[in-house]
Amino acid sequence: MFAQVLLDFASMIEKQKRDKEIPMPKIPTEDRTKEILAKMMTEPTFHFLDSGDIYGRHWERRRKEGFEDIERVHVEIFDDGDWYALIDTFAFLSEMLEYDQKLDYEFHKFAHLPEYREEPWLTVMKEFAERIGKEYATVNTYNFENYLDQVIQYVHIAPKPEYVHKDLLKDGFNPEDFNGLYDYDECYGAIVILQTHNGCDVRGGYSTPHVFRLKYGYFTFIDAMENIDFWCPKKGCYYHLSIGIGRDPIENGDEIDWEDISLIVDTKNKVLRCPKCKSPLEADFPVFF
Repeated sequence: MFAQVLLDFASMIEKQKRDKEIPMPKIPTEDRTKEILAKMMTEPTFHFLDSGDIYGRHWERRRKEGFEDIERVHVEIFDDGDWYALIDTFAFLSEMLEYDQKLDYEFHKFAHLPEYREEPWLTVMKEFAERIGKEYATVNTYNFENYLDQVIQYVHIAPKPEYVHKDLLKDGFNPEDFNGLYDYDECYGAIVILQTHNGCDVRGGYSTPHVFRLKYGYFTFIDAMENIDFWCPKKGCYYHLSIGIGRDPIENGDEIDWEDISLIVDTKNKVLRCPKCKSPLEADFPVFF
């Protein structure tokens, strides 16, 4: 017990030191959702048992890179012709989520009740989900394949009638008709209590959670992190990269074997090119699927 207290204290001191050594970048304040997400992703989550001293930590990387001129999809090309593509997690979450200030305040007020003050964040998130939701599920994106460049952890909630999104009510939806998570798969308004993984070892180093609403359906949320679109602006050629298909592209909606066609890897200029017109390809994650 004493050793654990000593380790936690030493970690806190070192975290404060690192916090000062790596200054905060410019936080986007023109959009409340982006502001909260940026603060979450730059929150220091240092602990001595994390292996970040060797591999680096996400919160350190985010502070150094900042949030201006972000590539929504980053393509890394190696000299041997191999390549991979990753979705920027900040860009993804900014596109998919809307910060719910009122519900977030209620959540943190709940978290400071005497019975929850010493509980881990994930426990509090689940308890709050029990309070406001008809049904909920806990998700950690480390546990399934996706293209996000950073792990996120969240509790996905189908809200009780009194917590249904007001815009959903304006559209004529009857909250009594929504009985569970799957009823919200194709419409907006489901609740997400989100943490970003800011450390190195995925077992720890998660940010303080905050509450958001899905701007689109949950299917769109999941599909967007599992798919990347490539296209050339000149000819409009279109290719699709999907977790389910691997790196076999889909051309204009039709699946094509990798042996029949593949994107041209330009190792000199570090770009992917269209196999038809040789133009550089642009990339993005699909918002609507």
